[in-house]
Amino acid sequence: MAQLNIRLDLGGGEQPVVPVTITHMDRTVQRTPISAAVPASGYLDVDDLRPGTYTVQALLPNGSSLRREVEVGDGYAQVVLDNPYRSPRETLAAAVATRPVLSEAATITFESIRPRRELFLELWRKEQDGWRTAPLSSGVDWMSQDPSNSLTARIEIPPDGVQRVLKIGGPKVPVRFVMVPPYVPSQVVVFPRPAGLESPKQQQQSDGSPLESTRDPICVSVITMNPAAEGLLSYALQGQHGAVRAIQDTVARELMNRKFQDPVGATAGAYAMLQSGAISDVLDWLANLTDEFEALSDGLLIISALAIGSRIPEAKLRQLPAMRGLRFKSESDEQVRREVIAMTCLGMAYERGLPLYTEGLRLHLGILDMLDFGAPEGKRRHEWAYEKLQNIKALNRNLKYRQWPSRMRFTLEASEQTDWFARVTTVYSDRPDRISKRRTFWREPGEFTHSER
Repeated sequence: MAQLNIRLDLGGGEQPVVPVTITHMDRTVQRTPISAAVPASGYLDVDDLRPGTYTVQALLPNGSSLRREVEVGDGYAQVVLDNPYRSPRETLAAAVATRPVLSEAATITFESIRPRRELFLELWRKEQDGWRTAPLSSGVDWMSQDPSNSLTARIEIPPDGVQRVLKIGGPKVPVRFVMVPPYVPSQVVVFPRPAGLESPKQQQQSDGSPLESTRDPICVSVITMNPAAEGLLSYALQGQHGAVRAIQDTVARELMNRKFQDPVGATAGAYAMLQSGAISDVLDWLANLTDEFEALSDGLLIISALAIGSRIPEAKLRQLPAMRGLRFKSESDEQVRREVIAMTCLGMAYERGLPLYTEGLRLHLGILDMLDFGAPEGKRRHEWAYEKLQNIKALNRNLKYRQWPSRMRFTLEASEQTDWFARVTTVYSDRPDRISKRRTFWREPGEFTHSER
């Protein structure tokens, strides 16, 4: 028997956990294909292999795959899987490996968009009396030492429990605000939108071709310092459920277990486990995540979705800390009680603000679709869910439920202006507390002015 050492080189330090398959070219050999996962260290040893030719394939979080053949003899053999894409900076290597857009942006030139490179960046933070501008403590690193990536910017964001958004715009760049992860260090990367990646709400000409004047010239990516969480979320958002299941036990559960050290990573793990159906195993961890970290609304949206479904017993849902003080009318049936639980969690999520991840907005729309089920004929989309939320009175504690309907409308309007290509919630608007309902997000060329408090 022989040993195979697999080395995965994605061009940086710590990297995401990546599933691999090892297949003997002679498919009659037992124990192949073998499924395993390359840990964050980038090295994996597979023992007790029969001699022969093997194909080793790794599925990367950015959707690409690396494939190599290796001859295994009686002793020790090694195969190296190299990532063909390289980032502008080593600190962005994990981002290139986990985002399809960045992997393309790392290889394109920016000559064609130089006339649009003027950008304005402004950080906002949420305070008791509303959203206020805050200084960028570390400034903006424009990576100007590399001409081919001269437009790429990196902004360091400090870790604390304060909600922040980054406002980005320019004379010919649509204004947007981008949710910034609280509690953990993060970077926001701004780079040109690769050719072929359509802009949100991009208009078309009469022949169906894109109207260039309405094309958003930039992309924005938010990167935390947890490559394992970033990679897992990438698999989940691309619908790579097989990859999620392959690394779930070694990644998602560990992320949820470390919720007090990295609640943002735990949130990524929760979304993945919701998709794979394993979230019911860690419901208490999810409850702690929602109870302890009030700057995150994603966990409450996940619990709301669980309440609408039938996988979690109602009694277990009512034991969650968020449900303390909730009461029902004696004649309520189980469906009504589950809807009340779902709407309560939904309303509490509205109080905290927009979800960190775009996946949360998708989940929100799905919850409203379920609450719309059985609506009277003639009701507009989500109007029935709106009325249910407005009429909820099964509470005996001090929640701001009278404000929930208006905040539901705000979240729906944010969904209409959202960049669905972005992983972190990105909304085309001038301010985080004002969503303008416009036919297009595009801003006519002209002088760009700073926002006032």
